[in-house]
Amino acid sequence: MENDIAVQSQDSSQILNGHSKTSGGLQDAASFGQLVKNVIAGYDNPTALNYYADEKWHSISTQEMIQNIKEISLGLISLGLKPGQALGLLGESSPFWTLMDLGNIVAGGITVPFFTNI
Repeated sequence: MENDIAVQSQDSSQILNGHSKTSGGLQDAASFGQLVKNVIAGYDNPTALNYYADEKWHSISTQEMIQNIKEISLGLISLGLKPGQALGLLGESSPFWTLMDLGNIVAGGITVPFFTNI
């Protein structure tokens, strides 16, 4: 596939999100935030996350993802989140839950997931 993403691990690669592509920048990441930045920089995907609302499908691109993750992480820090602090996240499984989780991780928080369907 053309717009695919893969993570190299020793002798094999793991396929992420149904995509595969060789990569060099993923192994060089020193933090999760750097990993996200490397993925976004190297793999532009206009339909990275998708959700159904208002009787139609909507997509979130990798560029929109990184912008949302930045805004969420900076917002959490401005609200007083400290590195290593737990953040309870309650909601239905969705791309927005994922963005909130990633924003918290990039800000240094530890996500404590609460799902409404469990």
